[in-house]
Amino acid sequence: MSFEADLRKRLLDDAAVDELAAGKVHWALRPDGEEPPSVVLLVVSDNRGQHLEGFHSLWDTRVQLDCYGARHTDACALRDAVIACIAPYAVVGGTRFDHAEINNVMDRGEDAPSSTAPIKFIHRQMIDATFWRGKAGA
Repeated sequence: MSFEADLRKRLLDDAAVDELAAGKVHWALRPDGEEPPSVVLLVVSDNRGQHLEGFHSLWDTRVQLDCYGARHTDACALRDAVIACIAPYAVVGGTRFDHAEINNVMDRGEDAPSSTAPIKFIHRQMIDATFWRGKAGA
């Protein structure tokens, strides 16, 4: 599987994240009209350094992880569960996750689309993390 699929699986396999996100972890976009909670992932940069014989076996990928909640406390609880899940070393599928550096956490709520009525505001905790990763077994 790909890094993206393995990261999503890692989050869904975590009992706290799965419960707090109601099983909703997506790449790139939150489905239109979907009510919180959920986690949305977006690759910000994927630096694949090279040397004279090819690519390095370990590289850093920066990911934005948006944790959505109907209430501020829900978004914060989901944020904390996501950080606890991604910080340690792990192997999931074909990806070796060496560690995740939490670069920044921001509070970035937004007005809810009319399709999520009666929710008027969606709370979002944005995590900016760098994953040091490689291929499992490498």
